[in-house]
Amino acid sequence: MAAQLVIVLWLSVFLVFDVQISRSSNDSSTIADLDNPSILGEGTIYFNNPHLLNRQQGSMNGDGIKGFVANPTQNAGENQGLAVFNVAQQAKLMGMHLTEITNDELGINNMQAIFDSVPLVIPHSGDEEMLEEMSIRLSSKMKKYTQALQSTKVAVEGFYWRYLMGSSLPCCSLPDNWLRYNHHFLNKVSLDHSCDNGGAVYFNPSQNLTSTFEMNLKHNPNIKWQYLMTSEGLHVEYPAHVSACHADEREGYVRSLYPRRKSVAIVIDQGKSLSPIQLEMGKAVAKRLLSSLTHSDEVALISLAAEPHLPRVDTCHLHTFIAATHEAKFHLSRYIDSLVKTNESTNHTLGFVRALNMIRMRNNDSDDAIIAYISRGLLNSLTEARQVLATIAEKTRPNIIINTIVLIDEHKPIMYEKDFLRDVANQNFSKYSIPRPANARSQKGIMIVVNSATDIISVARKFYSVLDANVGANEIHFALPLRDTFGHGHVVSVTTPVVSRGQVIGVVGLDVDLADIVEDISYFDQSSRTYSFLVDECGVTVMHSALSHVSDVQMHTDIGHLENKNGFHLIRDDVLSSVSGREKLIAPFDDIFHDENVVNVTCAKRGNRLSSHGFIMCQHWKQIATIDASALFLSPAAFVSPFDYSSQEESKRTVQSYMAYLSDGTKLLANPGLKSPVRNEVSLAARIASRWKKQFASSDLTKYILRRYIATTSGVFLLHPGSLLDRSFDPAKRLWFTGAKRFPGQVFVSAPYLDVVGGGYIVTVSHTVYEGKVNSVHSNSDAVAAVMGIDFTLGYFYKFLVENIPVCSYDRIACFFMDDHGYLIAHPGLIEPNGKGPLEQQHITHKEPLVAHDILNHRGFVTKHVCNSYGDRTVQRFYHFNTSIDHVLTNLVHGEHCSKYHVAPIPGTNMFVGIVNQTCDIFTAFCPCSMVDRLCLNCHRMEQSECECPCECSLRMDLCDGQPTDQNPSCPNLPEETQLFDVDPTTLESLTQCFEPNCANRQTQSSCFGVVGCEWCQLDADGQTPLTQPFCTQQRRCFGGIFSARTPYADEIMEGLPYEDILTTKSTPVGPVAGGIMAAFIVLALAVYCYRHHVHRGSHLYVSTIADNAIRMSHLDEADELEAHDECLTGGQCNVMIVSMENAAVAESPYRVVNPGHGWRPPGSSDSDHGYSTMTPHEGSEYLLYSEPSGHSARNRPAIRAPPLLELGQTTVPSTRNILAPVQKSIKIFGYKITFVQV
Repeated sequence: MAAQLVIVLWLSVFLVFDVQISRSSNDSSTIADLDNPSILGEGTIYFNNPHLLNRQQGSMNGDGIKGFVANPTQNAGENQGLAVFNVAQQAKLMGMHLTEITNDELGINNMQAIFDSVPLVIPHSGDEEMLEEMSIRLSSKMKKYTQALQSTKVAVEGFYWRYLMGSSLPCCSLPDNWLRYNHHFLNKVSLDHSCDNGGAVYFNPSQNLTSTFEMNLKHNPNIKWQYLMTSEGLHVEYPAHVSACHADEREGYVRSLYPRRKSVAIVIDQGKSLSPIQLEMGKAVAKRLLSSLTHSDEVALISLAAEPHLPRVDTCHLHTFIAATHEAKFHLSRYIDSLVKTNESTNHTLGFVRALNMIRMRNNDSDDAIIAYISRGLLNSLTEARQVLATIAEKTRPNIIINTIVLIDEHKPIMYEKDFLRDVANQNFSKYSIPRPANARSQKGIMIVVNSATDIISVARKFYSVLDANVGANEIHFALPLRDTFGHGHVVSVTTPVVSRGQVIGVVGLDVDLADIVEDISYFDQSSRTYSFLVDECGVTVMHSALSHVSDVQMHTDIGHLENKNGFHLIRDDVLSSVSGREKLIAPFDDIFHDENVVNVTCAKRGNRLSSHGFIMCQHWKQIATIDASALFLSPAAFVSPFDYSSQEESKRTVQSYMAYLSDGTKLLANPGLKSPVRNEVSLAARIASRWKKQFASSDLTKYILRRYIATTSGVFLLHPGSLLDRSFDPAKRLWFTGAKRFPGQVFVSAPYLDVVGGGYIVTVSHTVYEGKVNSVHSNSDAVAAVMGIDFTLGYFYKFLVENIPVCSYDRIACFFMDDHGYLIAHPGLIEPNGKGPLEQQHITHKEPLVAHDILNHRGFVTKHVCNSYGDRTVQRFYHFNTSIDHVLTNLVHGEHCSKYHVAPIPGTNMFVGIVNQTCDIFTAFCPCSMVDRLCLNCHRMEQSECECPCECSLRMDLCDGQPTDQNPSCPNLPEETQLFDVDPTTLESLTQCFEPNCANRQTQSSCFGVVGCEWCQLDADGQTPLTQPFCTQQRRCFGGIFSARTPYADEIMEGLPYEDILTTKSTPVGPVAGGIMAAFIVLALAVYCYRHHVHRGSHLYVSTIADNAIRMSHLDEADELEAHDECLTGGQCNVMIVSMENAAVAESPYRVVNPGHGWRPPGSSDSDHGYSTMTPHEGSEYLLYSEPSGHSARNRPAIRAPPLLELGQTTVPSTRNILAPVQKSIKIFGYKITFVQV
């Protein structure tokens, strides 16, 4: 049966909560009134006040703590004046200040007025129309691929019956001068040749097929690899590329020729008769057979010595078969790897008894059942062979085939053992005078000899040859996504058997980029209340909104896991079995995961170069930019076909066609492939460009700002200073964008992250812009049209905190900002020059454990949540803080006698401000955090009142029923990586800085702190020795306040100090002894780095049938130069600037081609942190990959989305907080299904 694909669209209904926030204060309270809480102003905290500790000290037994110690630099009058501080009032003022910043620096009000001045009426298609359009596009693609496949099939059949013998061109010995790097294949290939592997065979049409392959690629440029796998073992590949002489067979061979459901019992010998080489070959054979199974197959694994043993992956596997899911194959593969040779003789009889008993207990006797018996075959006695055959005769059932794989050391033939295993495969009962069972299957098995790597590669093809091949059907099979082993990314294999006149020739296939198949699902953005997903005929997810485009497709996951809602299994069954239909579902409302409220499901089946244009070019850190204009960037989401835009090289002529269409006032020019709202959105967004240019030149905050930008929901992106962006950049997947949409109409502030362009650690402030209305009256239930953002330095936010709350600079006082998940935005620990690694994901549980411990006791304020991350099979634990509270929080549990804190929400934002007054040097409270990885210290329990750092546990799947053992909501989608556009360093260095911070002229810490590109240098290169005279210098010279420190950008300047008297002590010449010490230190540092590299290595983000190398730590618990303006960069991408567009439709645009060689990530950085944890692996900073430009999220996961809002005119929420869903719909295309979901 061919695979099926389903597209699903969910529509979301949001609930609106009107929260009235009120605060009271009483600034007239006196110190004498401290013990009377009814008199205190709410949010009032007392600093350096000995009376604060009267009660606590009464119970102390002379521990030497006398109370809060005043800052020695302050006089008594200053202390008295600062004794009382109203936190709530100051939080309100800071909220107003942040709102003013977004208005003044971004122009939020102006932008909203612009959108309101031209109300857009965008006709939104109904769910049926949307589904129909998506299905037609996907069906059209599928037909093209199947036509290409059929043409190859016809060519192969023609060559076969003409007995055409072609010349062989081994893939392992291709001439190097034939190969050229190809952007589409992301590898060095020869488009003029095919190559082959498999040695001397009778039928080899390799070179004769080249013309057919070339024609297919010409008519279908999105096709990647094309191939032929014959029954003789020949493997032909196009285009020709270097691979091993005995390359692995592609998995499509078995799936296409033998699509019936199979039950395979793998018995592997580990007795003492095996040599070490034979055991390793046996394990490789077992894993090879295991990898050939699909989700619809069943598997059992038995290791055999004196007694049979089964892996305890789940209780059901001790008695019967389990589904060959990704998890099952992963665990069974690990079990195979763990097998070692025993000192016991192999009891062949018991092995067959166990295998035959498990086959008898299967749920479906109609499936093909095969025993793979992997052994050397050495017998313990001359009578054992008869005993084994007698056992088989007694317990065999119909449809049971026994294939034996005999393990032989190379050049060491074994005679009698081969005879025994051949008799077993042939079920040669007559040889041993055993009556043949009446119900025995007449078809015999085969014996396969394995004594080399080539035999292991071809074992699956030979193993299944005993089954009836799919000779009667002309079926096309679409596989689940797999990693492209020869290029990059993920591909979908499309295969079909080649059978002519009853003769099995082989299988032809082609690989298609997964991004091409799922582009409509990945970039689907009809509204924030709608999303879609794609599944195959078994319900396995191909693409879902919880996955970030195609980069997160790692482990095949059932759609029921991602749509973890009560009653969804019924809809799932209907979607997979029905031709078309609509379904309703009532789901409980969840205030964290708003996509958990299913309302509608709709389903149906259906069989570089920056063009200056006179602007002055300058260097904006690691980018070519200009401050004379804003740059327009159209992301893939702005195009009708995002994949075509991303995959095809862009010329200057293409860019000119975009610009001509966007600026066409007559509306007569043809659309070059952009979505319909793009032209209007460009016209509106461009009107803010002149304001940003003026602000850059005149604002007092310019020295703290890296860039300003706006992104619309259709993929339009405008930024200033105008600079280059990677072509694959999607602003809608950034945290500042998704976070602002969670807090519509409010200021959203992200936690610090590393700027990809070189600006150091930054904080992004963003705000939504609503779709235009004539009356200009908006509410947070209105549709969001765009999000505006501005990047500040991390230092500015701490400066902002101290300037608004001056006491934060006093001794024993710690102030902080944190977001709604508890991640710190400003804190003394984030700006101290300690050199301890990245500052991302620093949580309040890390820096303020006393506060974290106590704050968990405030009911209704903080909640610990868990979610299942199916991309990496982890359970994520994280916090959610209630931003709608209307009071100030303070100590509730007086366990700590020397600490007083107040925490208040900052109105109109997602932030909280906290102030902590401490007198203890040693704290007795801490929050358990792993210092090695992100693994939770106790994965077996989670209490709301117990403090722990955000962490992860391994997500275990029950292999018996395929369900997760932890029934938690699915984690939200992941922010995506952003690549830095590669610019020629020579060209970049020849330009002046767009903003000159004049760091050397800033003589005080106050004037230096937070300025873009500047660092207040305080410590010597050892990170410990204070400088006698701190100074302000470039970030590259003193990153993090440590002189000559390594930067995350590997651009540090290591040189002598500018003044000899700056250092406290001077260096002495390095003599032989010191040189030896330094050498030893280097060796030790290298060893430590290698160890950390091993500990923090990231999992491979690709799909493999068996994830041998995808084990996480949590799982172990169980360049061309710049030329003339009329030319483009290599890859044909041009960038254009917007000057002023108040009266124009559009300006000009920066596009770039993706640099396939750029984007390497350090070990541990890919998936070691998912945005739910505080523990970022602290690798050597010089190896850290840069974050994204323009405030793109440095977290690997976004913050959890806000509660849903109820759409006007839709079903009201009943008192049980359930939502009544209108309908579901899906369409089947070549066996795949698209489904729409409305929540």
